[in-house]
Amino acid sequence: MLSDDGTRNFSFSIPKFYYEHGTKIFNPLWHKLEETPLEANMHKLKVIFNKGTADEAIEEFLVNSVTYSHEKDNIMIDVAAEGLAFNELGKIGYKINLSADNFYLATEEWFKSGMPGDAPKNNIQYWNDLVFKDTDNNWKSDWRYEVRMNWSSFS
Repeated sequence: MLSDDGTRNFSFSIPKFYYEHGTKIFNPLWHKLEETPLEANMHKLKVIFNKGTADEAIEEFLVNSVTYSHEKDNIMIDVAAEGLAFNELGKIGYKINLSADNFYLATEEWFKSGMPGDAPKNNIQYWNDLVFKDTDNNWKSDWRYEVRMNWSSFS
């Protein structure tokens, strides 16, 4: 499932038994899962969508949760997974803590350095520059941002 924020989620259930021609058969996958159980945040899944067609796609997922459920005489393993790409992107960060302390320290440094240029202003531009620019005011990535504000309703 593709969410509106770009994340991909995948979930499925594995039955302990299945029926073939009216006969209850133990699922051999369960034997493998008893030997090596699925663990959340430890296992990756590769899923092939539309296999053998022109629009075949392979997606990778990271297992988020593994739960057991029991309904009547059916025992199931329920697996939920999140797109691996989104999970990996979530790990990348700039190691910066955005809080009011950042702004107060920047103002204090500006004051101690003899007040060159304009004083830091606590606005969205300040916070974007803090995240997307390095200490030499160079861009950390090749892409840019732009903030457009429409103040016409306040005039």
